[in-house]
Amino acid sequence: MPVQQSARWFVIGLLVSLSACGAPAEPPGVEAFENTSRSDEQPIINGQKIGALPAVGAMVFKIQGGYDVNCTGTLIAPRKVVTAAHCIDNGTYYFLTGPSLSAPANVYKIVGQKAHPSYNGDAYDVGILTLEKDALETPMPMNTAMDASWVGRNIYWVGYGVTNANTGGGSGSKRAVTIPVSDVNNLTFDFVSNTVNTCFGDSGGPGFWVDAQGNYILAGLTSWGDESCAEFGVNTRVDKMLTWIGQQTGQPTAPSCSADGTCNTQCTTTPDPDCNQPPPPDDCVQNNVCAAQTCATPDPDCATTGEACTGGSECGSKLCVGDPQHTGKYCSVKCTKASDCPSGMQCSTSKTCIKEQVVELAVGEECVKGDRCETGTECVASGPKSYCFVVCKADSECGDGESCQSAAAGKKVCAEAVEEGTSTSNGTSGASGTTGTKSGAGQQATDPTPTSTSGCGCQSQNDPSAPLAMLLVLLWIARRRITRRSPAFHA
Repeated sequence: MPVQQSARWFVIGLLVSLSACGAPAEPPGVEAFENTSRSDEQPIINGQKIGALPAVGAMVFKIQGGYDVNCTGTLIAPRKVVTAAHCIDNGTYYFLTGPSLSAPANVYKIVGQKAHPSYNGDAYDVGILTLEKDALETPMPMNTAMDASWVGRNIYWVGYGVTNANTGGGSGSKRAVTIPVSDVNNLTFDFVSNTVNTCFGDSGGPGFWVDAQGNYILAGLTSWGDESCAEFGVNTRVDKMLTWIGQQTGQPTAPSCSADGTCNTQCTTTPDPDCNQPPPPDDCVQNNVCAAQTCATPDPDCATTGEACTGGSECGSKLCVGDPQHTGKYCSVKCTKASDCPSGMQCSTSKTCIKEQVVELAVGEECVKGDRCETGTECVASGPKSYCFVVCKADSECGDGESCQSAAAGKKVCAEAVEEGTSTSNGTSGASGTTGTKSGAGQQATDPTPTSTSGCGCQSQNDPSAPLAMLLVLLWIARRRITRRSPAFHA
């Protein structure tokens, strides 16, 4: 995948007063992120909170009352954590494990930091953190080989931070998301996604692939991507860094096939007994987290079909949709016919269940309060009845033979234009209902007082012309419905 000019480094910005070193070098054609305040750190987009994978932790620094995230890292030896080279700093940091910064499992002081000597702001974006003492968590195994056949393989990304690349907020929780590989390069591999992604606070965080036995194998490290964290990501290949990593940890670059506590999935003759470990505990129980995996029984923490949601991770079906007639999104399910959807929902053209849609009435159709007129029209009273009128601001927005006329409740609608001074069947001129003038001696005639009137001001009952006038109005409305033009407006 080509490097775009808008690409940005996933560098966590520390407050200037707390930072003792400059920003990492910029790769050719890539602009570095400006440092941001701690509250603006941005990690996995549309990810889901997890409590599993205890070896994944956050590289943090102390603030008043707690900690704040710098980057993410993975324990690969009792005292060694692998992260990104651009996360390496000279400040005082700690490695925190657990589901969140507010409820850490363990906190270890970092006493050593080292970036790959070939790191140039682009390639070899890998670094090693040394802990003050052995960690209680079990180190994770590393991948030893990758090639083009990995394109399409799902990678499970984990990191700490906020949930929105634009607004920030909500940082400090361990989240995960699955994104398939789109391209494999010499030292990196990429993914393309416009719905889920990694971002600033995930820098150095792990990308795992899961083998047939359910073992999580460290395959990549979050490095950089586009500015909005909404298009693509570029990640460092762990298999290409094994020799240098091994030199820093004092361990073999590839695990053995014996019971040494590290799973080696590349063992071909005799399977590594360490690979028979159970997968991380599932989240299909009530733990305030909607499970990322499919559950045999519905997870009580997941929203059900029709309930409000902001993303698929909140729904048991992993599908969050919206429709033109309702505010906000809600959980949905796939469908092929109406009977596939629960009561009150219908199967849309996109084959998802959406809330029932109100039928839209066309221009000129009679309506009552609560009816939905087609877009650009509104149900407006015209005499004793109401019709769908085209709302407007100027005559130019109306059709031939129509003008933009004042209507009820301060609205303006497109209605048949009536020349000034020309009386309508109710003795009024135009849509405003002003009294017409008659020629002759310059005198103004007054309308006869009706014995009874309808809501439109038209004389009826005792006026023999009233039935004929009403018939003409109804015939005109019928004609307008056929031509889909706005009806005449009666004040």
